[in-house]
Amino acid sequence: MNTQIKALTVALGFLLCAVSPATYAEFPTNVQFSTGGNGTYNVTGINEFDWQSSGDLAVVDALPVNAIANGQTVTTFSTWVAGAVVGDTVIINIHGHARLNAMLDSQGGNISPPTLSKNGATCDAGSGCFEITVAFSAEESATLIAPGIIQFTALTGDYKFYFDDTPDSNVGNTDSVLPGNFIDGVAFLEGTMVGVSGTFQQGVGGSNVIRSTVDSYNTSYIQTDPASSTVALADTTFDTLITLISPFDAFVPDGDPIGLAPYTVLAADLVLKADANSEFSAVEVGEEGCRMTGGGVDGKGEIVPGKLATAITTGGNRYTFGGQIGAPTASQPQPFGEWTHHQQNGPAGDFVLHLGTASAPAETKVVTVTCRDPFNCNPARPAPFKQLDFTGIGAFKNVRNGPLKNDPSVVPGNGGTLHFVRVHFEDLGEPGAGGKQVGNEETCKALHPIGALVGDPATDPNAALICTNCADVYTIEIHKTSDPASDVIYSVGGFIDGGNIQLHPPIQ
Repeated sequence: MNTQIKALTVALGFLLCAVSPATYAEFPTNVQFSTGGNGTYNVTGINEFDWQSSGDLAVVDALPVNAIANGQTVTTFSTWVAGAVVGDTVIINIHGHARLNAMLDSQGGNISPPTLSKNGATCDAGSGCFEITVAFSAEESATLIAPGIIQFTALTGDYKFYFDDTPDSNVGNTDSVLPGNFIDGVAFLEGTMVGVSGTFQQGVGGSNVIRSTVDSYNTSYIQTDPASSTVALADTTFDTLITLISPFDAFVPDGDPIGLAPYTVLAADLVLKADANSEFSAVEVGEEGCRMTGGGVDGKGEIVPGKLATAITTGGNRYTFGGQIGAPTASQPQPFGEWTHHQQNGPAGDFVLHLGTASAPAETKVVTVTCRDPFNCNPARPAPFKQLDFTGIGAFKNVRNGPLKNDPSVVPGNGGTLHFVRVHFEDLGEPGAGGKQVGNEETCKALHPIGALVGDPATDPNAALICTNCADVYTIEIHKTSDPASDVIYSVGGFIDGGNIQLHPPIQ
């Protein structure tokens, strides 16, 4: 890929970057860490995780969905960059990983234990070495808004922090064997990337904002500091500088794995360097209700670990969706949450609708959250309920094409029209090729009308079959106005092809 293309696409490397203030009552927190993984925290007062500047980020050249560049259909990112004109959009797959360089206190001082390995092989203590790594895989949407300037519009993906007591994250090792290197050891914290905003100007630089959640973490390794049963980690931030690879940088060679999926780097892909810092936020723990996190996409019917998928009953529409609902609270009068739905292509066109997000108009919000159907399906994450419904007021961020583009009732952007939104989720299993997804939607429909109560697997044989054989469920309807009685102008949903929706115990 030529230098001009690389310069333009540095923007797409800003996946791990400053997170904007969240829309719910979280508060920054220090964390403490147990290097023995036994809940005895021997490193306290950690304000930041400082990831090494040797982190890697790969932009996959092959596009997951064909894009249009100056009226021509293209299948690779490099071709799109070379030919795109203002208003053209693209969807790309991105993967990355990094090794922890230091644990910093609130003054920026290094408080890392001598057993932390900074090179993936040795440590200052000489023995008892361990390493901490992070890996992510995501899909991002972007638009060329001016010559040489890209604007980011949507992001869905997953990330994990790993603890490995046998350091082995050698970037330049062409003999790497999966699942080694950056994704082995204990996944002690994991979460969902739920949104992105920002721009990048060719030859000048730029920034973007990632909003992410902490979906689960292992308190044998990490906890808020001081530890308390009344607070829980809710978010991490990634504030990142992305650069081109210099002649002196080690980087992931062709044929080596990168990211959470993991993905094998190809010669045509763009590989960049990432230098990130992470901070943490916490919320109070609640006693009732539930919350939900999820996000991802897969429009080809593949099983992709850790990612949500387009529903089977989409009528040819492909879309991404992601966010969190009910954190820190699902209680009235004003429950919390944020959600983004990106209709990418198909009969319904191309648009982004969001509510409650940092980049959405202030009038958007979650209005009601209803948790129902007690207990969880196995092996879904233990939670008090299987199903969650929410209603809210959303706004269109943009409408690029399709029937809504010329609909006078749809005006995107700040000051535009507001729309009533109704969403339904069902957490019926876990993601991945060994998970709960099946290819026969009609069988699952016969077992379970979408939106009905699933029932208790222990007492209801029909519910047991659903929990054993059927994928998670996602449905959404968007109304013409903010009035719930107004006409529905967009509706998709059904059993997802692959991926995961997670209901969790509540936090407040």
